[in-house]
Amino acid sequence: MPNPPDAPRFLFEGQDAFDALSASLADTVLILEPDGVVSYAAPGVVAILGITPQVLEGQPLLAFVHPEDRVHEEAGGFWQAPLPFEREFRMRGVGGDWVWVRVLSGATDRSGERLASADRILGDRTLLLLRDRRSDAQVRDADDLLHRAFDAVNNLVVVTDMRLPGNPLVMVNQNFVDATGYPREEIIGRNCRFLQVRPDGTRDNTDDGQAEALDEIRRAIASGASTHALLRNYRKDGTRFYNRLYLTPIRTAAGELTHYVGVQNDVTAEIEQRDEAERRRRLLRAFFDSAPFLMGVVEDRDGEVRHQTANEAALDLFRSAGAQADRIEGASLTALGFSAAEADLWERHVRTCAKTGEPSHFRTVFPWGAHPDAPDVRLLDVVVNTAERGEPPLFSYVAEDVTERRRSDTERRLLAAAVEQAAEPIVVTGIGVDEPGPRILYANEAHARTFGYTVPEIIGRSPRMFQGPKTDRAVLDRVRARLEAGEPVQAEAINYRKDGSEFVLQWEIAPVRNDAGEVVNWVGTQRDVTERRQLEREILEVAAREQERMARDLHDGLGQVLTGAAFRLQALYYALDGTDQADLAADALRTRQLVEGALEQARAIARGLFPINIEPDEIHDALARLAADAAMAFDITCSFEGDATITAPTREHAAHLYRIAQEALANAARHGRAKTIEVGLTRAGDHAMLTVRDDGIGISDTALAGGEGLGLRTMRYRADRVGGEFEVRHREGGGTVVAVTFEPAQAEEEE
Repeated sequence: MPNPPDAPRFLFEGQDAFDALSASLADTVLILEPDGVVSYAAPGVVAILGITPQVLEGQPLLAFVHPEDRVHEEAGGFWQAPLPFEREFRMRGVGGDWVWVRVLSGATDRSGERLASADRILGDRTLLLLRDRRSDAQVRDADDLLHRAFDAVNNLVVVTDMRLPGNPLVMVNQNFVDATGYPREEIIGRNCRFLQVRPDGTRDNTDDGQAEALDEIRRAIASGASTHALLRNYRKDGTRFYNRLYLTPIRTAAGELTHYVGVQNDVTAEIEQRDEAERRRRLLRAFFDSAPFLMGVVEDRDGEVRHQTANEAALDLFRSAGAQADRIEGASLTALGFSAAEADLWERHVRTCAKTGEPSHFRTVFPWGAHPDAPDVRLLDVVVNTAERGEPPLFSYVAEDVTERRRSDTERRLLAAAVEQAAEPIVVTGIGVDEPGPRILYANEAHARTFGYTVPEIIGRSPRMFQGPKTDRAVLDRVRARLEAGEPVQAEAINYRKDGSEFVLQWEIAPVRNDAGEVVNWVGTQRDVTERRQLEREILEVAAREQERMARDLHDGLGQVLTGAAFRLQALYYALDGTDQADLAADALRTRQLVEGALEQARAIARGLFPINIEPDEIHDALARLAADAAMAFDITCSFEGDATITAPTREHAAHLYRIAQEALANAARHGRAKTIEVGLTRAGDHAMLTVRDDGIGISDTALAGGEGLGLRTMRYRADRVGGEFEVRHREGGGTVVAVTFEPAQAEEEE
């Protein structure tokens, strides 16, 4: 580093004599300004560093010191340390080579203060003696070996200087540099506290024993003692590591404490393993205590089984037996509430396990000794196993409360037997509705008898295998829509047996849901209703013929009689009108009007009884007439409100819907004692709904629960015939609602 021509040079009286004297000394004199700038370098610097005094003068001394040996400004300049002092470091010489030098403070008086004569000459400047460590080859070789050994030590080694403010680091080995990630120039001159700084800039000096460790280090340094502590530190990249620090004081021959040597071991892996082991221990204990099973560890010592530990489930059971289970360790079985017989049972199985080395299984009950079928008894399945072979050996046990499982198993077996022996076919399927359809997972023997297939022949196949040409596609589409919505459905359609014969199958399908409410299976109950449907058709035909006969009798018999009576009464009225029998004439007229009203009612009843032939697009008008006739026939208020655009798919559909409304009206008026009835025909999305609502006494719960009379069964049958869904329910506020949801005819698109 070139020296500016006008660089200040420290001059004093007798300068030439001093230069000559210093040139003859083994040590070279340097004088520093308070800020560390070299204001004077004796000529002897050439012999040590190979550079002239002019190169040093005017420059900071630290600019020539090796970065790894340089003391940071935060620790203060070493030349300001209390006298006397001595330092060793490398300085840059000629050609950039590094030369080990020893720097000593100037002479002092007996009290350790600088000589008064030096004060008069130097003022606030500092005089240093620069010595070439290479002057003694043996010492140099020893020093080099010491430094190589220092860097080769596997531990992290540091040296601090107690004589400098803040006790800074003045020497670290290479392992410390590598382990912390900090270069030497960012370490030397700093207190070790910088390793406690977290990535967020805060100091880690409190939790998990850190504060106690730091307090111990401060106490030891304050008293000049040795100590050791476990510290949490942070590398330059922010990662945390643990080191176990051993601090040893270094003293001069006179006993003065000058330095501390810190030997550190990176124990991060050890601490992390310890923490992981502790975490696993806590997790295991948490699992142990939260397990629903009774779990514990016992030992067999001196012929007696005693507990070492038990989880909360086991302790709760012991407490329920009246035992004091607060201190479990060392407690005998009888001390924990075991009866003598129960304790003997457990001890026998512990010793069986010890003898065979295999787990020992047994079943017992709680309360101990109770009968297994007694109320509130808990059935326990117990497994004893060897936990540790030693002296005495340890055994673990797990006792599972299988009371509910046994009850569930019993109920499951009963249910399985009931399903298997049921007279009606029952199937369980998967939930897929797309091709090839839901798979059959289970079918009972009644299904095999009904369809003619063996159970193995249908497992894994779709129920669609039983459908054929006459199976109503509209019914299947309605069933699919309900299944996709996760709703139960009831329907019937023609199915086919294995021999190809067809029959009418009615089925009810309900969803099976898991704990999350998701549909996981479908269960279907089926029945062959061919004969019943045939019988119902025959009953309807007989009823229709009987209604026709009654209608003719009303029309041709009673109707003619009432008509004749009306004519006679009219004639009587004319005969008496204008005579002195005016009161009789008025009575004859009123009687004729009553007879005509009765005749109109008879005709209305006859119309209701006659066979009907309603066109699909006339269902709206037919229901309106039916409501008007019912109002007259039963002398009640009966109204109709409907959508005139709704059309029945066929005449048969229209007839069945009409008869359902007719039967519901008659039931409401005759049995429900209704005063007001409302008939409706409305749309509900893609479907239409026929409703009959009344304000009567309401349908009985027995009828709703399935105890239906002939009228309800007939209406349900007619609803099935049109592919509709039939529903009867209580009306809010009193009365009954009869509803049929069906698919109307699709409106034709205009060309």
